[in-house]
Amino acid sequence: MGVQSAGETRFGKAKKEARAILESPWKPALAAVLLTNPGALPVPDRLGADRAKVFSDIERAQISSARADLTGTLKKAYALLDKTDSSKKRL
Repeated sequence: MGVQSAGETRFGKAKKEARAILESPWKPALAAVLLTNPGALPVPDRLGADRAKVFSDIERAQISSARADLTGTLKKAYALLDKTDSSKKRL
């Protein structure tokens, strides 16, 4: 994620994409930020409606050289989606 392309890291591009999703016309009513590096941010126990907090979590996210647990993070993301009653779920 630290690899640079066109003067920006992959991690920087991922953060930009996360912000773009929140600002898109779709504008999810509920959202959460989950990172693959352990201990980076607390893992939320539910999706939240506080957009300012989600934007803050994106900004506070730091790149890590630790091994990513993508499978575990995706399982947590799906579990969060399972807990909501919304019919418009998106990962």
